[in-house]
Amino acid sequence: MQNHVTRQHFHAGHNDAGYLPESDVEAFSTFEDAKSWQIQELLWAADNMASWADEHDCDDIPCPTYGDDCPEQLASAVTLSAEDLNLESGPEWQTYLSDGRALLVAWWIAPCQEDDCGPEDEDDCGPEDDEDDRYQYARDIAANWHGGQSSPLYAFASTGSIVAGVEAEIRDNLRLLRAGQYSAEEINAETPRLSALLDYVVSQTPELAKLPERYAVTATVARTVDGWSSVTQVPTFFLDANVQGIVSEAHAEEIARTILTAAAGVGATLHVSAVAL
Repeated sequence: MQNHVTRQHFHAGHNDAGYLPESDVEAFSTFEDAKSWQIQELLWAADNMASWADEHDCDDIPCPTYGDDCPEQLASAVTLSAEDLNLESGPEWQTYLSDGRALLVAWWIAPCQEDDCGPEDEDDCGPEDDEDDRYQYARDIAANWHGGQSSPLYAFASTGSIVAGVEAEIRDNLRLLRAGQYSAEEINAETPRLSALLDYVVSQTPELAKLPERYAVTATVARTVDGWSSVTQVPTFFLDANVQGIVSEAHAEEIARTILTAAAGVGATLHVSAVAL
């Protein structure tokens, strides 16, 4: 008798509450893969939903024009769910969202042990095809957020190559997104997309996942005024790699020098050293 090994896998989909899904349920090898696919589906649904409304003022709850069924506010709730899902680690997830109809829509990811429905048995939704989807999705996001033809994200979007500095550029974009220059709708829509891009880049470059999280910076500021020289020791301070998007000690020194130059003023000479912790 041939032994058959059953492996846990994950199904993801959505359906009207209380009814079977109208489209095929997808199968994935890991919760992370199912999550990435579901986030794409949520963001697509949000973009589609927001397009249903004509341009209008929507600065109150409920919406003065459409009330509780405002497509823009419903879309915002969907993008928030995508952002929340990005923080989940499994093994299952479910939420109910409105698309303006009478029935809520159930969005879900569920683990499965059945041996006849795993991704390895599906020619069109196996791990390789799912990885291709993640790859293309990441490149699409990079195409929207690159900083020009010389930027690492442009290289990834145009050629698929992950070059030095791409993680830092993604983190810079996340900081820019949260700096108050974008609307709440844009923040809710783009944060999970950029986070998914960052997750993909790190998953493809394991060395990035092992980067130090903090850097200790020591520095001195030298000045010459009226022929008199002075040297001031700057108190040691720390840089957070997750905040500044630091990828090396040299990068940390560059950021620290930028910070200190603004504080030291014209005519000062800086000596900066950064050490990974």
